[in-house]
Amino acid sequence: MNDDVGIWKKFAKIGLIGLTPLLLTFIFYQASPRSTLFNDFLELTKNISANISSTNLALTKPLGMYCKLAPLFSIYFAIRYLRNVKSNPKTDNKASLVFYSCGFVAVYAMMFYIFVISSFDISKGNRLLQITATNETLILIYYLIVFIGLYALSFIIIMLVNLLYKELGKSGAIK
Repeated sequence: MNDDVGIWKKFAKIGLIGLTPLLLTFIFYQASPRSTLFNDFLELTKNISANISSTNLALTKPLGMYCKLAPLFSIYFAIRYLRNVKSNPKTDNKASLVFYSCGFVAVYAMMFYIFVISSFDISKGNRLLQITATNETLILIYYLIVFIGLYALSFIIIMLVNLLYKELGKSGAIK
């Protein structure tokens, strides 16, 4: 097996392990939507911001809180396997590398703010988000996408920082 393919399979495996609690929370909610566990969780986390739906707070609060952990899964993967990831971008023009990296960091920072730091109610969003907020299956899909997005983009940020450090370190810009 190609070593590079094996690394990306591990990336996918860690991501799937990260998705498991979202799926288990959803299954448990479907089996027992009136469980006191969900109400107790709401009470414990009432002052903590999360990406939620006010139309289904009992389900979305734990899912939204858990999605905040996605960058930690990326950090874990990076600590374990970053040295094995092959990355050979064309970095002849270091100024463009820095420019594009800054743009990506700005987009990531905005996503990180919306999904990890701020309090966002999807039931007050655009029409698509409002439809999503009313259907429990769509809610699950929404949070799976949020988790996967944060997981993948967090790792890309880590790779960019690593690449910038290596490339700028070679040129003598970082000493």
